[in-house]
Amino acid sequence: MAGITCNCGDDKFANMGLPNCVIQMRPIAFPIIMPRYKADGTRNTLDPTSATVGSTINALITTATAAVERLYPWQELQNPVWTRSDTEYKTYDNGEKSRIYGKGGVYNLAAMQVDAAAAFQLAREAQKMGCTEFDMWIAAIDGSVWGVMDDPLNSPTEMHGYAVNASTVDSFMKMPDHNEGAELMYSWDFDRFECFENSYVITKETLLATGGVASTDLRGNQSGVQVNVTPLTNTTVQVTLQTGFGPASEFNIIAGLVVSDFTVENTDIPAGDTAVSLVESPLGTYVITTSAMTAAENYKITASKQLFDISDGTFVAV
Repeated sequence: MAGITCNCGDDKFANMGLPNCVIQMRPIAFPIIMPRYKADGTRNTLDPTSATVGSTINALITTATAAVERLYPWQELQNPVWTRSDTEYKTYDNGEKSRIYGKGGVYNLAAMQVDAAAAFQLAREAQKMGCTEFDMWIAAIDGSVWGVMDDPLNSPTEMHGYAVNASTVDSFMKMPDHNEGAELMYSWDFDRFECFENSYVITKETLLATGGVASTDLRGNQSGVQVNVTPLTNTTVQVTLQTGFGPASEFNIIAGLVVSDFTVENTDIPAGDTAVSLVESPLGTYVITTSAMTAAENYKITASKQLFDISDGTFVAV
């Protein structure tokens, strides 16, 4: 925190005793990013007291959750380094000094992803950071999740991630050479008024007991796109699903979807979703049969598959 005020509402000084067992924060395995605010302007939080907090975290990763309310787990970090900028003081002519509240004391996290996680596709995804305010939960190497509770006594159901200063986000690819492989580098500052002293933990044991998994077992989605969306007849449309991974000549495809994974919607005159049957041939390319579509009107295809975040496709019916 960039400064800490005196607690003048209590005559007592710091009670520094310890219980028999203290939960210590372990090193970060990877960050879990969460947009700071929902569409209605309220802050995204988790309820650590919920009997389903583990399963809630799992559900918040899926694309069934609105993008601005979703959790985005990253790949494992290597060599994470936490730093804190120096506290700043005003020094007077007589040599005395006093702390300047709000200046200095800013935490920074710098780390890297290596091996397969040092992928240019992930470097492109990282460029989405810094445009919107966001928070960062810590998935620790012991499988726990750490965040902040601003008022645990009066608001015990509200826990949020650490506020990141989005304008400080930096990421770049350290190119490989003959001595070492590529490394995808990250760095960002946290909000200067974030109170790290208010850190609390959702333990691995709690996550497992409430329908979830250890935080280290959480997996993020791959981005997918719909390409070559082509209406064939007034009842069929063809689309290919692919990711940004793979060679430039042939991106990786997304195979194995079934008809219930697709919807085809008339966006000019919404009248229900249609997807009657499906043929996948070759892999990753789908011919979807629908009810009769209206020529010259606009349609949208949505596709969903676990661990993929597939953008919508659009076409004009024939």
